[in-house]
Amino acid sequence: MSSRTMLSKESANQLAMLLSLSLNAPAVIQPKPCCTITKIIQSALPAELTCEGDSTVIKLDLEKESVQASFSDLVSSIICVKGPGDALKFLNALQPLFMEFLLLDGFSLTLQDFSVPKLLLEGAQECIKEQSSVFEQSRRCFKSHSVDYNLKNIKEKISNFVVKSSRLGLLVDPKSDPSMSKVVQQLGFVGLQLYHEGKLYSGRLVESCFSNFVNRHPPIGEGIQHAPEAYGLVQSSYFHGLNPYEELVHAISTRETIVRSSRGLPEAGTLFKGLMAILRDVVVCYDGTVRNICSNSIMQLKYKEDPSAITPGEPVGALAATAISNPAYKSVLDASQSNNTSWELMKEILQTKVSYKNDAKNRKVILFLNDCSCPKKFCKEKAAIAVQGCLKRVTLEDCTTDICIEYQKQVSLKGTSEATPAFVGHIHLEKEHLEQINVSTDDILWKCQEVSGKHGNKKGTLGLLFKKISFSTCDCSFTQKLSDGKASCLQFSFSEYSPMLSDSVEKAVNVLADSLCSVLLETVIKGDPRIQDAKIMWVGSDATPWVKDTRKVSKGEPAVEIIV
Repeated sequence: MSSRTMLSKESANQLAMLLSLSLNAPAVIQPKPCCTITKIIQSALPAELTCEGDSTVIKLDLEKESVQASFSDLVSSIICVKGPGDALKFLNALQPLFMEFLLLDGFSLTLQDFSVPKLLLEGAQECIKEQSSVFEQSRRCFKSHSVDYNLKNIKEKISNFVVKSSRLGLLVDPKSDPSMSKVVQQLGFVGLQLYHEGKLYSGRLVESCFSNFVNRHPPIGEGIQHAPEAYGLVQSSYFHGLNPYEELVHAISTRETIVRSSRGLPEAGTLFKGLMAILRDVVVCYDGTVRNICSNSIMQLKYKEDPSAITPGEPVGALAATAISNPAYKSVLDASQSNNTSWELMKEILQTKVSYKNDAKNRKVILFLNDCSCPKKFCKEKAAIAVQGCLKRVTLEDCTTDICIEYQKQVSLKGTSEATPAFVGHIHLEKEHLEQINVSTDDILWKCQEVSGKHGNKKGTLGLLFKKISFSTCDCSFTQKLSDGKASCLQFSFSEYSPMLSDSVEKAVNVLADSLCSVLLETVIKGDPRIQDAKIMWVGSDATPWVKDTRKVSKGEPAVEIIV
């Protein structure tokens, strides 16, 4: 599109359907009525926009170099004269107008648009070969930027040709140096890819590439000059293709760029913008699930245990992005400091929802006991022992002496009239330990029944076994010596026939021992299942108190240390 573009009557009328005003008179009457694109755009201007009075005359230049500035001046003038409302209407009218014009006129590229004159390419190759001596000096004194400066002139010539003579230039901003540099790499030459300094790779890598190339290719000309490829200068273009060594050098440069972009954490906002772009659409819904509102996909089935504490629409994704990025920046920026508070905070945030992997020191709680006013001695010590006994977790495995699985050939089961073979498990318990922790076999029976009920509601093989299991307690002499007498025993058997235990005796015993017995042995028969350990400790008088206390303790006091 340019100011010289002429449109036929049919095309002009089709474009005019998108405008509010009527078209002006055609620019050319004979031999065929035509309109310019400038007059089409003029019809999109607000009504009663005149040039009367003291004002600035704006020329609408549709050439690529000045079209952006022309439209900026035009919109600014409309805002000053008619107001922002008319300026917005003008922009809204231009968008479908230009889209329709692009559909009518079309835009295509051919191989000719990728062709650079032979003289320009030969001049570029000669300029690159002349840099061999400069390369040798820059390789010793590490001044690689001088080579880029020497190649700047030939890069500008190729860029100017593409902008002025190729339709490819219509897709590139001529004022953007990175864009024009990519055009030169596509059509002219890739340029210098390896640098001795300022990159993530070391100078030894550059020297290794140089030595490898020199050993395979002899120097050219007189002296010690080598081909430009030895110094990391790729003189081919992407359009014409790279040789294997140039591909290797370019791959090293590309890999360094990728790694550098991924290591942009110290740059303010890089991590936060990346996380926010991924998590900004994640919110809490009315059913308590965490979903992506764009795809309606479920990210988490339950956000909190308490449904009343959930606020529908809460942007938990944005909160997560903020919670992760803040300590991450602090851990990087304050890496020279001795404390690791920020790094520990970020690890805690990342690991809390995934798996509970906090260290024991972060899950430690110390319980201090109140003083007793009675005249008895060692009240605090006795209270500490009582608290420890109530909190310390004791499992069935701690009280078990041995486990036996008995195969009985004749057992009457429910639902069958005949006696069938079945398995009976014996978990022998230590009476002294049970008396010490003050737990009876009936308490253990009730705990095991509760555990079997929970696992029986689950799907799978283990759930089917727990649905059909039954427990009982007795004094058992199975596998016991006559001198030892009978032992307290927790027995389990199956009230119905189970096909999973009918293959062979050996396989059935392995199933019961590996899956079912392991679950039963982990049953907590006393204490709090949330407590990992509880022990009594002595807090000396020189210890730093967590709570300010005006009382003076001369020798210290007992306390209970628990790990949750």
